[in-house]
Amino acid sequence: MVGMKMRESSAGPREAPSLLDIDGLAQRLGVSERFVRRLVEERRIPFHKIGRFVRFDPSDVERWIARSRVEPKSPVSSVAHVVMPLTRWASGGTVNGRR
Repeated sequence: MVGMKMRESSAGPREAPSLLDIDGLAQRLGVSERFVRRLVEERRIPFHKIGRFVRFDPSDVERWIARSRVEPKSPVSSVAHVVMPLTRWASGGTVNGRR
């Protein structure tokens, strides 16, 4: 139509997030590319397929790292770790005197 202007979006062009490739993620995690490929193959890490390319969103990776955290065990008293000694060899083939 003559005389009509197209409204421009007030948001402007959106900047695409910078995605990591396999090499970039391997460097970020301090592991080999082979290990990252294994994580992808086993679907143990979130990733995007763009055509034949595998890419990783840094925010997804940060959440994955946080979820993968293993908390240390709380201190346990030494009494809980007492294990009955196995005397199989000293008792002629029995364990603690039982066959």
